[in-house]
Amino acid sequence: MSGAPHSGDHEPAASDPGQAGLAATAPVQDRAGDWTPPAASAPVGARLTLPGSKSITNRALILAALAGTPTRISGPLRARDTDLMAGAIRALGGTVAPDGPDWLVTPGWQDSPATVDVGNAGTVLRFVPPAAAIEYPWCASYGGRGGGVRNCGFVSFAQCMETVRGMGGFCEPNLFYSGPAERPVKRARKHRDD
Repeated sequence: MSGAPHSGDHEPAASDPGQAGLAATAPVQDRAGDWTPPAASAPVGARLTLPGSKSITNRALILAALAGTPTRISGPLRARDTDLMAGAIRALGGTVAPDGPDWLVTPGWQDSPATVDVGNAGTVLRFVPPAAAIEYPWCASYGGRGGGVRNCGFVSFAQCMETVRGMGGFCEPNLFYSGPAERPVKRARKHRDD
């Protein structure tokens, strides 16, 4: 056949993307020790811009929502999970506003029920409920000493007591509550052994 490559020639097929362009490069040695990595003859200076991180962006968002003043997050990663975290902060009363390539987060928490879409974002599910509970003055503990359940989502002692009644629990002030100066008075609690 005319035009067919000779037996010693090899031209990579255009349909094989892994082989495209190999004919123009130096052959790769496949025995250990045959290849020496390139070395710089002088100090190398470079400036890199790394892409944002979903994990770091979500953590920055929750910390900004808990801050006392607005916070600018530089270079956040826009992804479904970070959009869900921003949506959770908005649902709970804060704001997350784009400001060029950055986000400006203004804290704010509401005392009314909110619906938060967590999607499949584990970070949103793990970080938002405890952050939201900081704003409630009373905690209920039930299920036994040391290994029970603690729920800090109560606006009043009466609401807390109504919840734990008959469950062997007790109510106590939320030590992380950052509300008005008139913090709830700590009341004596009774433990019921299981």
